Amino acid sequence: MMSVRAALAMTASGLVLSLPALPTIGNAATEPAMCGGRIVTIDLNDPDAPDPNRDDSDVVLGTPAGELIWTGNGVDTVCGGAGEDVIVTRGDVPAGAREEVYGGLGGDHLHSSPGDELLVGGPGFDTVSYHFKCRNCGDEYPYSRNGVKVDLRLTGPQDTSGRGFDELSSIENLVGTVWADVLRGNGEGNRIIGFLGDDIVDGRRGADDLRGGRGSDQCIGGPGRDTYYLCERR
Repeated sequence: MMSVRAALAMTASGLVLSLPALPTIGNAATEPAMCGGRIVTIDLNDPDAPDPNRDDSDVVLGTPAGELIWTGNGVDTVCGGAGEDVIVTRGDVPAGAREEVYGGLGGDHLHSSPGDELLVGGPGFDTVSYHFKCRNCGDEYPYSRNGVKVDLRLTGPQDTSGRGFDELSSIENLVGTVWADVLRGNGEGNRIIGFLGDDIVDGRRGADDLRGGRGSDQCIGGPGRDTYYLCERR
């Protein structure tokens, strides 16, 4: 079981993040802290807070520092802080339930787990990834047995092809799986990484950074100054 207070160097499909350890911050609020309209059950500003990587349905609040928040089984709600957070919801979500993840301020990385999820980036240049690898701790979670189909232009829940229905809001970047994915941007300047597999990466309008990765990939640009890496251009 990995502590959220560990300082980690992580890779998210080629994006290397160096995360500092959490500072010790007291919680002097007189009103209960809230996250997603729910009362917080794990406040990481409290140095005595339990590790959210456990088999409970938790409501987790992050700190102002950029950090890794890693949850376990259960239907969790997570709110990041003001820094650049990496939020990993690791357990399977039962039918009829939905996990909620709010990145908060900063450029956050939200890693989708199996089941239905609400993924809200917030202010900043935020990423949703369907693959997670922790370089230092030796864990890797493909989170999918098949490729995903994700469209940043859609509002409301969308069928991601076998992973459940995800609702994405205020998300600028996507990272796919080890399988064949179809990843589409929203016309506002996106970074889209197919990762492994034979992917279709479609940036639509805007100045996009389109990366196919390993496999026979196809990139589709559009109006705007796009860049291409390891993919065919159409």
